[in-house]
Amino acid sequence: MNPKSCSDLLFEEYLRSQNVGDFEYEKSWSWTDKRPDYSFEWHGSSLIFDVKEFAFQKPPSGSSVYSPYEPIREKINTARIQFAPFKGLNSCSLVLFSHHPMVHLYDADIVLAAMYGDLALRIPYGKPRQESEKTQLSFYRGGKMYRFDSQTLQNTTISAVISLDNLSATQAWERLQGHIDDDVLSSWSVTETSDTKKSIQSVWVFENVFADIPLPDDVFRGPFDQRWGAKDGDVVRTFAGDAYSAIESLSAEE
Repeated sequence: MNPKSCSDLLFEEYLRSQNVGDFEYEKSWSWTDKRPDYSFEWHGSSLIFDVKEFAFQKPPSGSSVYSPYEPIREKINTARIQFAPFKGLNSCSLVLFSHHPMVHLYDADIVLAAMYGDLALRIPYGKPRQESEKTQLSFYRGGKMYRFDSQTLQNTTISAVISLDNLSATQAWERLQGHIDDDVLSSWSVTETSDTKKSIQSVWVFENVFADIPLPDDVFRGPFDQRWGAKDGDVVRTFAGDAYSAIESLSAEE
């Protein structure tokens, strides 16, 4: 059994906060020697997760060319091999946590672009534009789940890419106090006297809308969680926890 990383321990804390206490670490499976990091039962099925971490690195000095998508795509490639024996059998999700300042796991556009293709502007031309034909941001090439440029599936095994976040409880209190009942905040482990070192784990779930077996939509719905998935032919945010709803309401009032 491999020693647990910082991201493994944070994911365990998150699972416990969601009342998932019966998870297994590096479970053995009878038909393969692959042992993804975590699994637990959900409505009679095993959900499987592999946790990957981006180590801290100093940003390069001077001028350089950098793709924000490639680090995430490399982790997807690795997870694809790890999950191959479970294809068509289990929901398999990749969990990512980063110490690296140049890896943007909490920018939804970048994570979705790593999955579905580099972001590009679609600009209609050659005829008078209709309202429905205005310039749009769209996915282009390089996607690890689907290639929109060639319209080909790339990965149907990975159910979701999940960004694991580590929030400051003190900061959460300062932003939400006075707008959400104190008893509710306390249930989220956020109080006025929160230890400055105390943290709250949350996840941003990015569904693979082409997955053979999706991640169930009733798992990971904490107050600081968010989720993106398919709706009306597009990939949009489909869930925001109560804390995010409150924060966005505050921003709208400012």
